[in-house]
Amino acid sequence: MEDLKLAILIDADNISPKYVKVILDEAANFGVAACKRIYGDWSDARLKSWKDALLNNSIIPIQQYSYTTGKNATDSAMIIDAMDLLYSGNLDGFCIVSSDSDFTRLAARLREAGKLVIGMGESKALGPFVKAFFRFFYVRIQSAPGLPGALVRCLCVICFRRSAAPQSGTGSSPAPRALHRPLALAPLRCGH
Repeated sequence: MEDLKLAILIDADNISPKYVKVILDEAANFGVAACKRIYGDWSDARLKSWKDALLNNSIIPIQQYSYTTGKNATDSAMIIDAMDLLYSGNLDGFCIVSSDSDFTRLAARLREAGKLVIGMGESKALGPFVKAFFRFFYVRIQSAPGLPGALVRCLCVICFRRSAAPQSGTGSSPAPRALHRPLALAPLRCGH
């Protein structure tokens, strides 16, 4: 079976660089990262902490200046790139890394196009945003008794599976479809 080709798109304004390793490891469970990009205004001192994580993980920084205070120019750049990647026809899925609900419609649109869409974000991610994904992972710092320091881990809070509605007249379930095909989604609590 061939690995799915994924685009990992990271919103640097809404996720910490301390989560990079666990994000990439979790995405690798779904496929190979054909494209790893992170979006932000790299002239902003708040994003300087990303430098080592980007270099060590071969993530391409996409520069987007903030033209005015309070506007989401980086969000727009990420959405435009996601749609360009969708229409390139070279990818099977997307991993959107953000806690920003402004990406809810993007996740839904990519899913409508039959792509596997995984989300990852911090605990501030809201319900409608989380539910727009095939699977959403909250990333968090967790203390481990007996171990020094803290561990970073992904916690899958909600998954979706294909519904197994019987085909009319046959009483049997339809044949499973590949993950990168359109999905009929039903909520399922995940045991991750």
